[in-house]
Amino acid sequence: MLPEFSVIIPARNAAKTIAACLQAIDASSVLPSEVLVVNDGSSDATKDCASAYPCRIVDVCLQRGPMEARYEGARKAKSDILVFIDADVCVSPGSFEKILDHFKDAGLSAVTGLLAPTAPDENFFSAYKNEYMNFIFKRQPRESLFLYGSLWAIRAGDMIYFDAISKPFGSLVSDSEMGFRLRMSGKRILLDKTLAVTHLKKYQWYSLLQNDFKIPFLFSVMLLRYRAMFSKTRRRRFSHASTGQALATVLSGTAVATLILGCALVSGPLMVLALWQFFAVFLYWIPFLKQVYGARDAGWALKAAAWIPLDGAVMCAGMMSGFVYGLAGLFAENGTGCTQ
Repeated sequence: MLPEFSVIIPARNAAKTIAACLQAIDASSVLPSEVLVVNDGSSDATKDCASAYPCRIVDVCLQRGPMEARYEGARKAKSDILVFIDADVCVSPGSFEKILDHFKDAGLSAVTGLLAPTAPDENFFSAYKNEYMNFIFKRQPRESLFLYGSLWAIRAGDMIYFDAISKPFGSLVSDSEMGFRLRMSGKRILLDKTLAVTHLKKYQWYSLLQNDFKIPFLFSVMLLRYRAMFSKTRRRRFSHASTGQALATVLSGTAVATLILGCALVSGPLMVLALWQFFAVFLYWIPFLKQVYGARDAGWALKAAAWIPLDGAVMCAGMMSGFVYGLAGLFAENGTGCTQ
């Protein structure tokens, strides 16, 4: 007999996607004992849309990112296994069965999944995000250092309640923080690369760039907070970001900056240097471009190739800004006698 489990969905202004999310849960091969939709101060029709489905709505007004809403759901959940799903994704019919099967391993604390590479009604920027995240996560080890917010599950007794990084953009990386804290406590996390959810979020170029600035910003702040754990693991990655990925991101930033400077100064040597830097960036991302070329077409892969350095430059700006912000916070704490 399969154990009971609770599904918890943090939702803020999710009226466009919450119905599809709940429909997918209803179509699952194994149904949860309860579904809790944590309606976090939504100003749209999120609550009305969710009310049409068999779920319990928990009204809160926290507005500090998804982790605080997840905590509220976890405190009210009745099952020993908690499954967290974002309001803008759809699970596949067999997702819950896979999760419960993994928890037959008594030594396992948490399970996480990844984004499917495709989704319905994609534009280029939404499709790029899905392809990129799928590619990055499929290169991760099975024994994971992180959790991925779109879909993760945990034993209720292993849930850790902590003050997640929430400034200045909200707790967007709190799932990775949870993963770090679990690993620091000696707990095991499994990444199931077949546990893919369909991402319904729509991006435009500006919203994707905003996202890709904020996440690396907060990752830099997180690296400073968890630097001791990172040094102990001696792994060539931080959460799902590898050293090579970080270097390619920095190189994208320097390539764009060098090109702009070369054009401003009308400097041939700087422009040539920028071209070599762009070439190195493309070399790193060749496996990704091969994947999207095979899955889509040559034209789409060319668009992705053109987007990679710009997106990487914005990520680089986010990383550098996050380090400055994080270091300023550490100095302020040390100056007031506070400890991390």
